[in-house]
Amino acid sequence: MTVYLGVDFHARQQTVSYLTTEDGEIRQRELDHGQPDEVRSFYQQFAGQQVIVGFEASGYAAWFEELLEELGYEIWIGHATAIRLYARRRQKNDRRDADLILDLLLRGDFPRIHRYSAASREVLQPLRYRQRLVKMRTMVVNSLVFMASSRGVSLRMQLKSRRGVERLQQMSLPEPLSQQRDELCQLLLELKTKIETVEQWLEGDLARVYKRVWIRRGHAKAKVAVGRRLLVRAFIMLRDEIDYAEFQRRGVAARSSRATA
Repeated sequence: MTVYLGVDFHARQQTVSYLTTEDGEIRQRELDHGQPDEVRSFYQQFAGQQVIVGFEASGYAAWFEELLEELGYEIWIGHATAIRLYARRRQKNDRRDADLILDLLLRGDFPRIHRYSAASREVLQPLRYRQRLVKMRTMVVNSLVFMASSRGVSLRMQLKSRRGVERLQQMSLPEPLSQQRDELCQLLLELKTKIETVEQWLEGDLARVYKRVWIRRGHAKAKVAVGRRLLVRAFIMLRDEIDYAEFQRRGVAARSSRATA
């Protein structure tokens, strides 16, 4: 027996239309996200059966996806715009949207989009965190560069080093700018430390390739070498329809087989 659940998911609540292939009767339920035990209890009642849960892509659904994964259910994420194209009426409400998602699941027309595996999400989260830190660092560097340029000093490239920051701190500035400079310099050092910490966690074979080629042939050739390896990996992942976590597992298995051969 298979259970199909179409979920109209919102930040604070969700409306569920569901049925089992045993009786085919459509039922509906509204769940308040402020009552997490109630949400868990509702989905736990289907344990031991094949369960398919479909809902639109949402930035608020991470906890919900983790709950469904914990229960061992199949998760289908749908393209919101494509789902809306199937609606027969222009008027929207939660019950109609949940019914529509359930109907698309049953008909096999659900516009499913790619969903990253848990292992891939574990890598993507620190990558996105690093991206936000780099953006913040760029904003701080630009502010300091403008501050120095307004005093006739060019420090654009030098601010990437501790020596350049020390040179900026030695500049004579009016009191308000002096205080802002000191605070921005301190923030820049803190951001650099945080970025380095994340990069150490993420560092792998590509970083080692870059450093090895950089020492022998310089930055430009090192970038090309890393770029080529990335393209080869992307080709293999697209050809075999696998994610990066599966690619890494294959690499580990291949190295282990060569070591024992």
